[in-house]
Amino acid sequence: MIKTKIHKVGDDVVMTLTPDMLDFLGAQVGDSVYVVHGDDGCLKLPPIDPDVAAALEAGKVVMDENWEALRAMAKG
Repeated sequence: MIKTKIHKVGDDVVMTLTPDMLDFLGAQVGDSVYVVHGDDGCLKLPPIDPDVAAALEAGKVVMDENWEALRAMAKG
């Protein structure tokens, strides 16, 4: 567990991400993270949009199932 602080900056409220937290997320300054409410009631901070990740995974399934047709189409 990593402890962090919540601060007021102007009209906004910000949460400090330590270098350890950035490493854990695989993120760096300037990156976006997404706040997702998990089924277990916890907040999650995935470094990629969960909807995009799901679409990419679905695409991989389609490509795996149809690799022969895709290869034939690539050859022209």
